[in-house]
Amino acid sequence: MKRPQSEIIAQYGYTPQNIVRSPLHEPTTGGGQLDEVNPPGSTHLVVHGNRKAMADETLQSVWFTKEFEEGIAPGWNEGATKMDFPEGGDITAIKSMDGTLIVFKADSIWALPGNGPLDNGQGSDWTVPEQITTDVGAKSWTSVVLFPAGIIFQSSKGSFHVLRRNRQVEFIGEVVQVTMRDFPIVTSATLVPNKQQVRFTCLNEAEDASVVLVYDYHHGYWSHWDYSQVGASPIISATMTGTPKRYTVVTKDGHVFREKLEDHATAYKDDDSSGTAHFVPLSVKSAGIRMSVQAYLRCNRVQFFGERLASCGFTMEIFTDNEPQVKQLERWYPDQVDANGPQNGQLLTHVGAEFTRSMSVQCRFTTTEGAAGTNGQSMRFVSAAFAIENLGGRKPVGVSSQR
Repeated sequence: MKRPQSEIIAQYGYTPQNIVRSPLHEPTTGGGQLDEVNPPGSTHLVVHGNRKAMADETLQSVWFTKEFEEGIAPGWNEGATKMDFPEGGDITAIKSMDGTLIVFKADSIWALPGNGPLDNGQGSDWTVPEQITTDVGAKSWTSVVLFPAGIIFQSSKGSFHVLRRNRQVEFIGEVVQVTMRDFPIVTSATLVPNKQQVRFTCLNEAEDASVVLVYDYHHGYWSHWDYSQVGASPIISATMTGTPKRYTVVTKDGHVFREKLEDHATAYKDDDSSGTAHFVPLSVKSAGIRMSVQAYLRCNRVQFFGERLASCGFTMEIFTDNEPQVKQLERWYPDQVDANGPQNGQLLTHVGAEFTRSMSVQCRFTTTEGAAGTNGQSMRFVSAAFAIENLGGRKPVGVSSQR
């Protein structure tokens, strides 16, 4: 399914008049409560239960606030609300899941269950941190995100793993390993619950190009989004903003783009910096389908199955023998697709006779812009089928090495 597209919403800076100053910390004494101190510098923090947790500047300890109380800023105390994690190197990320604080290091993951102490320092149910059985950890806190099935993170090995709620670690990033080699720096990880997706913004080593990787956790597949209209400046971060919440990206040159609402007239088109909407094609490339020479297998037909959501055209490109050149191109114009009746999302082509003897066949399916006035939604990909025929009746002929 094509993504709703983005529009520029802001480019601004702060002035002294924009800043509201208010006290953030009030020391407390008496009443049996722990004193409050200024905490050290922090690399990142999360909400954990009814308090905040942060990895301190030493990257060896996690500090916790006292429990939240309405109208009072959270207070810190190093004596009773600090937990050390000395084993396994520096802390790279922390996340709260199911009442347990999950602490990531480069090659290990630790769990700290419990709610911690009362405000007087008594009654803590914290114990010694438990190490989760795995040989991977998180590369950076910027790649760590909580979603319904657990926590997804980029490991130090480069691609993505998931820590399930049963504390089992699984590798889910096999199909995006090549992309991660080209764009190894994950700068944000965002849950988009209404789409059942997790989206990662990634930079290349030079930090002059970016890509958005999307994990559909309902179907269990990955896709790769290009925001061609944001300009030459790469995307450096993303989050959910507004009401209702919408995916919002920030570029290196200070532009902010937010996804349009689905009832927008050009909801599935990208706006450039001047506000002009541009069609964004859906493009899907299959894995290579390998033929068996000894079994006399041939690929004769390729069929695309999709759901047409709005007027659009369609192209099918056929590649053979793992070569980058397109060997066969089939095109359907919008009026042909639109006139195809109930089967307008099912498109079939025959593989040319000169290519049926190839060792492998691969296809790329791409939508093209439809009739004027559409919102750009075009086609939803469902599946693709390759018709493989066994010629039969033929026997392999042995060739003697002697002449």
